[in-house]
Amino acid sequence: MGNCCKIKTVPYKYSEHDDGSTHRTDGIVLRSDDVITSLSSYSNTWALSQDFCISLYSDFVLTSSYTTSERVRCLKLIDNSLIYCGKNVTILNLSGSDRGKMQGHERSINSIDLNANTLVTGSADWSLRLWDLEKCEEICKSVINWNVVTSLKYSNNEIIQTSEDLRLRIWDSRDFKLAISSICNVGDNFANCCDVKDYYIATGHRGFGGNGCDVKLWDMRKLQTSIAEMKGHDEAVESVKFIGRHLISCGKDGKLLNFNLDAQLKNSWEHKNKKPFSVMETFKQGILAGSVEPRVYFFSVNPFVHEA
Repeated sequence: MGNCCKIKTVPYKYSEHDDGSTHRTDGIVLRSDDVITSLSSYSNTWALSQDFCISLYSDFVLTSSYTTSERVRCLKLIDNSLIYCGKNVTILNLSGSDRGKMQGHERSINSIDLNANTLVTGSADWSLRLWDLEKCEEICKSVINWNVVTSLKYSNNEIIQTSEDLRLRIWDSRDFKLAISSICNVGDNFANCCDVKDYYIATGHRGFGGNGCDVKLWDMRKLQTSIAEMKGHDEAVESVKFIGRHLISCGKDGKLLNFNLDAQLKNSWEHKNKKPFSVMETFKQGILAGSVEPRVYFFSVNPFVHEA
């Protein structure tokens, strides 16, 4: 069960707690100084996870936090509920009370996404699984050797999936089954992350020293090879997000890059101390980006400006 702690705070202010449990981030208050592992938003609300802690925000005001029973790797905020995953899937009411827990994965869950009441999870145990959130039970699973899932994204009834085996897969999940409809090789560096918009998929790749740290664009209708490769990162790309006519990426090099959908670099922002970014989420026509400091930054996209 998540233990809920209500926090009174105002934006862009910091007041130290007696136990030292609130961490200052020059604008957005964090509950912990642990690394940020995931971000998720819904309407005017967003959440972040830091190890065994989840914090909930209204706009940029910290409103509540939850202590979890396992280390959180990823989360999803929906309407009046929050889904978080370590090795298990836990559903919380925003009051902090448990709605349900689902078990099945043998290793940590690396990515999740939601389509209506169906949740898809991908894990380091080589499996994808579909879950019924209403019944809190597993619907089906698929296991492929060496398919260590790195990211997942729903596109209607199709699931985009990247993995450490250098493959990009599209799964058909109609009739609550998992069947591969398309598959291709992504190159010499596996994709850490993905996003989808209309027929287009963006992937961000693991590399170092400026080699292989690419953002690639793919057409779902002809997946054989990428249609564009975008350069600019010096270290691994950790997250990619479509927002309007923009494609934003963040990486371990402390950079955020803003491409248009013609694969041209329009703007960039670099951390003055090159602190790595680990996660990113769209919010209010802008981008929330979490760094290892830890700190959460907010950027408007048009124009591309750091605002908080």
